[in-house]
Amino acid sequence: MIGNTAVVTGAGSGLGRAIAGRLAEDGWHVAVNDINPDTAERTAAAIADAGGSATAAVADVTDADAITALALRLDADRPIGALVFNATGPQPNIAFTDTDWGDVDDQLAFFARGPLNLTRTVAP
Repeated sequence: MIGNTAVVTGAGSGLGRAIAGRLAEDGWHVAVNDINPDTAERTAAAIADAGGSATAAVADVTDADAITALALRLDADRPIGALVFNATGPQPNIAFTDTDWGDVDDQLAFFARGPLNLTRTVAP
């Protein structure tokens, strides 16, 4: 492994939580990223209870400054060797023809800007 930490975004519940648990089983220290502190803490605690290693890593992936600060803080403690972009946000339940640029920007924040900010911070 390049580093011993895997960052999993959106890991407070659902698929992200399962991915984080599996990575911990495979020996990774998992940075459990979620916007919700309670779910991030619960996932990290569940991993620790199962014998793994995890840290709650609360930050909004759509906030470039917050996710950059998080990545720098995590990498300073333990080198980051893997990124899993699982976070998602509200999905507009509207017809494509009714989509406006605000809807597009919201989706780009989760699926493009968040991963790009995190990767650009960790890659060097």
